Amino acid sequence: MVVVLKKRHFLHGKNLLPLIMRFKEADIEDIEVDSLARLKEEHRLERYTMEELEGEFYSLCGEKVEDFYQLAGKSRSKESSMVLLNMAIHLANEIGAPRDAPLQPLTPNSATTSNRKSATVSAAAGEVQTAVSESGLQRAERAIYAVCQVLTRLGYYLGLGKCSFIPSQNLEYLGLIIDSCKQAFVLPERKILTFSNLRDQILSAPCVDVRSLQSFAGKCISFVLAVPAAKLYTVEVNRCISKGLKNSRLVQIDEYLRAELEHWKFLDTWEGNMPWREERHLQLVLATDASDFKLGASVLLKGDNLKMGDFWERDDSRPIHIKEAQALIKTLTALEGSICYHKVDAFVNNKALVSVWERQGRKDPSLNRVIKELYEITHRNNVDLH
Repeated sequence: MVVVLKKRHFLHGKNLLPLIMRFKEADIEDIEVDSLARLKEEHRLERYTMEELEGEFYSLCGEKVEDFYQLAGKSRSKESSMVLLNMAIHLANEIGAPRDAPLQPLTPNSATTSNRKSATVSAAAGEVQTAVSESGLQRAERAIYAVCQVLTRLGYYLGLGKCSFIPSQNLEYLGLIIDSCKQAFVLPERKILTFSNLRDQILSAPCVDVRSLQSFAGKCISFVLAVPAAKLYTVEVNRCISKGLKNSRLVQIDEYLRAELEHWKFLDTWEGNMPWREERHLQLVLATDASDFKLGASVLLKGDNLKMGDFWERDDSRPIHIKEAQALIKTLTALEGSICYHKVDAFVNNKALVSVWERQGRKDPSLNRVIKELYEITHRNNVDLH
């Protein structure tokens, strides 16, 4: 028996989440056209054009059909519109009665046999049992759809094509995997493989073109949320890019560039990550200074003012900015047990050190090496150094 839309039954203002879920789970290709519900008894849905079907759906539900396509992940077609309108008619017959409609007493007739009543009761009991035994994952999925529906109606652009409606602990976003268990960004295997192939290709030749170096540097910078000191280990690559752009020639791979490229081989076997910092407002203030003979530090920790110092070796002839950086490193190393997950405000008496830390690298190779030591300490203790 063909189902026909009941008079004065609409879905305006009704909860349409069940319709979205049914449409999402429907297999469009397996739907029999002859069994589709009708708006009127003589009007079969296949006789409507796609535009007419969408117009009838809007009249019945008060919603645009495009929103349902996006939320259900279906492609727009006449067959999809027929199936969606068919489901809307069934739902309208179930819950779309007007508010002022009088209740009709149930009277037996030829179409309502005892067997049919029993089947209806059994089906209803089965639906109730399914709803009760619904898993937490299914409830979460329904909740996500409801949120997306509300936000879409409010006018927010969600980029539904990039959204994942199935709850996951490993979600890929902007080329990185967001791991909620590790609480860190993780590199996908395919990105590591592509990066390794480019790196090995550059290392296999004595010279390299600027475009390959630019591609390599760009990939390194894209890792900054997942790889410690990613920008700091592109100083030599950027130096060679600048050199190659000036003379428009192939760049010779010198020992410094080769060492920096080979450093990135650790990604092939690296299983670590950069954990997100906890929202703990623990602050530590320290000031360091260095001369040609001695280093000193003053630390304000938990209300106590600590002072420490040491002497350099007699034959230590390193520049003063290197000694200033080493003074900060030695101070942080001595405080490793107390600075974990802290925000550290460090006051140093050298602008070069401040500049190279903020820019994550500079042209001075010796200072870059010291800054890498400093970064390793901050990463090991998950310190936010300013």
